[in-house]
Amino acid sequence: MCRQSCQNINTYLNQFKESITLESEFYSWRSNNKYDKKRFSILGDSISTLEGYHPEGYKVFYSGDNGVGFKVTERKDTWWDKVIRFFGSEFGVVHCVKQGCLSV
Repeated sequence: MCRQSCQNINTYLNQFKESITLESEFYSWRSNNKYDKKRFSILGDSISTLEGYHPEGYKVFYSGDNGVGFKVTERKDTWWDKVIRFFGSEFGVVHCVKQGCLSV
């Protein structure tokens, strides 16, 4: 019984050490990446719109019940804010419109 418990504890401790190593590697990478503290601005279509982060007069995809249904009710829920936070960057400007068309 004790032998099994000790093995479980050792397995848990090894997994914990690995996760700490991965986390510290990520933060080390992020602090040295070229996007750290840079300002990100977003130009997007309907799935990038969020109530309060769109030009006046345009429809918004993530608002009201639609936002709740898709679990996008705050800036932190959007794909673009997740990217900004991942890179340790700063929020710039969002210009996203529903029923818009982007071409490259």
